[in-house]
Amino acid sequence: GITGYHVIISTAPNGGGTVLFDGTTSALTKTIAGSFGQTLYATVRAINNAGIEGAITSSTGGTKLLDPAADEDGDGMANAAEDSAGSNPIDAASIFKITAVSRVDASTVQVTFTSAAGIRYIIESSANLNSGFSALSGTIAASGATTTYTDTNAGGARKFYRVKVAP
Repeated sequence: GITGYHVIISTAPNGGGTVLFDGTTSALTKTIAGSFGQTLYATVRAINNAGIEGAITSSTGGTKLLDPAADEDGDGMANAAEDSAGSNPIDAASIFKITAVSRVDASTVQVTFTSAAGIRYIIESSANLNSGFSALSGTIAASGATTTYTDTNAGGARKFYRVKVAP
């Protein structure tokens, strides 16, 4: 069995550059402080019950430390908001948005939006953009890249929709 890991976290692949951590841990995660914009690389070796280190893994492709308030991909959504919504903060094509609003019949409207499995969302609606929005749905647990909500009380009146990440 595996009793721990020898982990090297550095500023260049394969333990090169500045080494921020070089040690053993039994945890599956390791927290390291760095600067926004910096790319960090991890190299890991498993340690067996006899204390022998296994072969070195290939270094990761690097993990860039993103400023939560910035917009790395320039799509208009902050990195932290993208992370919460399940979109990718380094891919401008990965956008959290409503993709379709379709009237099914006189009282039914379907709202389709981009989503991510495991993220929970709430649909809100308003008859007037100046009067604010109120919750229309309960919490919706997404199971894929898009989710559709059916509003069976849409009626014939004008209605505006928005999707929020559930707290």
